Amino acid sequence: MSECQGVLLDVGCGEMPYKSLILSCPGITDYIGLDIENPHYQAKSKPDMYWDGASIPLPESSIDCAIATELFEHVPNLEATLTEIKRVLKPGGKLFFTVPFLWPLHDMPQDEYRYTPFALKRMLLNAGYTGIDITALGGWDASLAQMIGLWVKRSPMDNGKRAEFQRSLFPFYQGLLQSEQAKGQLSFEDMAKDSSMITGLCGRVVKPAPDAVECPVCGGKFAVFLPYGITPRSNALCPGCNSLERHRLLWLFLRARTNLFTKHLKLLDIAPFGLISEIIGKMANIDYLSIDKSSSKAMMQMDITDLGFQDNSFDCILCYHVLEHVPDDLKAMRELFRVLKPGGWAILQVPLKPGPTQEGTHISDPDERKRLFGQEDHVRYYGDDYKDRLECQGFAVTADSFVTTLSQADLKRYAVSVFEDIYFCSKPR
Repeated sequence: MSECQGVLLDVGCGEMPYKSLILSCPGITDYIGLDIENPHYQAKSKPDMYWDGASIPLPESSIDCAIATELFEHVPNLEATLTEIKRVLKPGGKLFFTVPFLWPLHDMPQDEYRYTPFALKRMLLNAGYTGIDITALGGWDASLAQMIGLWVKRSPMDNGKRAEFQRSLFPFYQGLLQSEQAKGQLSFEDMAKDSSMITGLCGRVVKPAPDAVECPVCGGKFAVFLPYGITPRSNALCPGCNSLERHRLLWLFLRARTNLFTKHLKLLDIAPFGLISEIIGKMANIDYLSIDKSSSKAMMQMDITDLGFQDNSFDCILCYHVLEHVPDDLKAMRELFRVLKPGGWAILQVPLKPGPTQEGTHISDPDERKRLFGQEDHVRYYGDDYKDRLECQGFAVTADSFVTTLSQADLKRYAVSVFEDIYFCSKPR
């Protein structure tokens, strides 16, 4: 509760068991208990405010923080509820929550769901939250201890047997809890990579400010960028121009590190992408030409491994996430080097991961390509030797860690790829 300040809304408060504890916290100025009308839970204490489960009777941006403990499993449309809670939170306001995973059916028939951390994160992203932090309330040992405790306490048996099991199982039960405590909490990343058993989940999310992020490409300002990806990444896709983290990083790099905006240049754009290509194509100082093997968005259809241009034709080349699609990538690199003028530069970006390049030109099964390389139309995953491959074709290559020059405020505002180097290649004079 140390992060809670101001007016706190307790959504699904029941008989408000935490009210006195919350009001004793130094930063809390007021408490509002909110629940649907339910005489079963409200015989002793009624909530401060009723709602219908759909619309909270409070103005927009009127609450500093909110909690929802053991509520989400009872909600038929969680994304709608999360969106409504976000509406009444002030920008920068936080929502804290807990949900059960390993727990008996309860409050039938209103016990609707059990959430994995991945489904919960997706719904929080879709509702527009940022700063999503989800951890497990307990792992394998706590789960077994919880099942033992529930079985001894709730399973039908006579009192004598129950007392006997309590005596005999308590040391084992206690040992499980001690073991769990020694291991520490499971993070979202832990749960994503291991086969985990969890007792439940807790988490914290933030309502972003209306102009918390800015796209350097289109200039749009938003509360948050949209989630995007096969496994959705938060704060990724610009609603204004569809730029992703890597596109925004590229644009910042082009502005800060190149002569694109100051010199008259002849530029070749391989497989043009989105607003960046559109802007460059309209710049008065750029003699622009785009090509693609098949796309009608390009000015010419051409194979990157057989460029129909004379040697030393272009001052600069953009080839952004293309080479991973090309079976003979070394031939494509040689062609790019051939048509680049001496002293010219090229940005040749590809997806990368640690280790050597993993080739898959022999793999024809789309599902296998997707499993190995991330997309069905990728034929390799480049690794630590990517720079060497480019240099072997004649390029002088700088893996520019430009992103490290950005301030923390700019990283947060522009939401760029923080682990991506820009592969800035030049042709020696």
